[in-house]
Order: sequence, then structure tokens, then C-alpha cells
Amino acid sequence: MCSAAKIDPIGIGSIARSRDRNWNEEEWSRIYPTVQLQVHVNSNFVGDDM
Repeated sequence: MCSAAKIDPIGIGSIARSRDRNWNEEEWSRIYPTVQLQVHVNSNFVGDDM
């Protein structure tokens, strides 16, 4: 949904740019809507009320 609207809410482009010397903004804009991601989340809740 976000990629179709060309929105990168979690900054995948920023991560890719920081790891690629040959970063190309135009290329990223072209391929971003088709990028498939699999996200795994681990979380810990810390607080006095738990």
C-alpha cells in the first residue's frame, strides 16, 4: 500500500542508500513500488505496571 503511493514510512531507502556506494535515487524510485519485504519484529515491554 505505501510503496504503491511511493511512501517509505520506515526509511528502507535510507538504509539501502547507507549501504550502497552506487546509490541511485532515480533507480530506487523506479524499483521501490515492486520491492518485496519480509519484516520480523521482536519487542520487549519494560515498565513498573507489568
